[in-house]
This record gives sequence, C-alpha cells and structure tokens, in this order.
Amino acid sequence: MAISNADLAQKISTLIDFWSTLTVEYKNWLGGTVAGGPNSDGQYPLTNFTGDEILVESPAKLSDNVGGFVDQAETAETNAAASAVAALASEDEATVQEGLADTARIAAESARTTAQNEATAALNSSVNATASQAAALVSEDAALVSELAAAVSAAAALVSELAAADSATEAATFDPINFYLRTALDGGQLDNRYYTETEIDAGYEPIDVDIAREDQRVDFIEDFRLRGDAG
Repeated sequence: MAISNADLAQKISTLIDFWSTLTVEYKNWLGGTVAGGPNSDGQYPLTNFTGDEILVESPAKLSDNVGGFVDQAETAETNAAASAVAALASEDEATVQEGLADTARIAAESARTTAQNEATAALNSSVNATASQAAALVSEDAALVSELAAAVSAAAALVSELAAADSATEAATFDPINFYLRTALDGGQLDNRYYTETEIDAGYEPIDVDIAREDQRVDFIEDFRLRGDAG
C-alpha cells in the first residue's frame, strides 16, 4: 500500500522525537548518581522504539552495589589483623594464632581481590548490555529511515510516470485545426465578426471623460468613439 506524504512526514517526525528522547535518556543514565533517577534509587528510564520505558541501574549504582563486597573483604582483613594482635597476648599460642591470622589475612585479601574483579566484570557487563541495546535501537531506526526513503522514491517515480502518461495523452489528441497559427495571426483578420487592430486604430480615437457622481468621482476615463461622431 502506498504511503502518503502526510503519513511519511508523521513517521519521520516520530522517529526524530524518539531519537531525541533516547539521546537525552542515555546521557542521563550514563551520568546518573547512586541516589538519582525519578525514584531517587539510582535507576534511570530508557525508552525503546515501541514506547516501553525500562528502569535501568546507572553505572554509579552498579558500582555502589558491588562495593559492598569490597567493604566485607576489608572488614575481614581488619578482623584478621585483630586476631593477630590477640594472638600476641598469649605467648603460648602466639605461633598458632599468628599462622591463623596470616591465613585469615590472605583469605581476606583474596576475597577483596575477587570482589573487586567481580564488581568490575559486573559493571562492564551492564555497560556492554546497555550499549548493545542502544546499538540495536539505532539499527532499527536506520532500517525504518531507509524504508521511508524507499517509499518516497517510489512515490516520486509514480508521479513522474503519471505526468509522462498525461503528456503522451495530450500529444496524441493535439489537433492543429483547433488553434490559430502565428502566420495566420500576423496576416490580418481571421473572423469578420471582430475588428482588427488596424481597423480600431483607423476608426476610433481616445477622449477624456470627467464624470462626477454623489459619492464617487472618476477623474479620468479613457474611452473611444467613432471619428464620424466626434463633431
């Protein structure tokens, strides 16, 4: 089914509005804070092409979530240090407690490193997923623009085809007998029911007429009368 110019203009306008909204939402999401967003929870809306709005945690919010694991690891490391201090209080168990403290410290450092790696991986995965979603939306929009451009080209081709058909019809029905040729017009009178320009110039002369009425005055009217009636 052919698409009208009005429908095409509306679709292009809708596409421009959607792209503008998506650009603003993406910037807001990317620079969002932990307590930002419409609900002050670090989640920001992203709208897809069908108009569905999805709340997505900002990179800052994701980083804050995984930061809890890092805090736990640091707490464990502190506890391990405290255990080492307590071990020194008992000379008899000093060696054993020191070994346990070292083991706890190593485990805490390992846990902290693991938590940091998991936090970085989670953040990268979230950012990559959002970027992939945005790229998919852009590809979908580009496909729609190409489709609309093709429809415009098809409509223009149809208009050209109809114009060519009209020109061909006019050319096929043209009959020279229905028209005066330039040579005939230049040669003089074609119909004795009408005066030629030469006859008008020879038989009439211009006069000035001054007419005054109640609420209207015609200062100058160029009229003609037969020279035979001029006296």
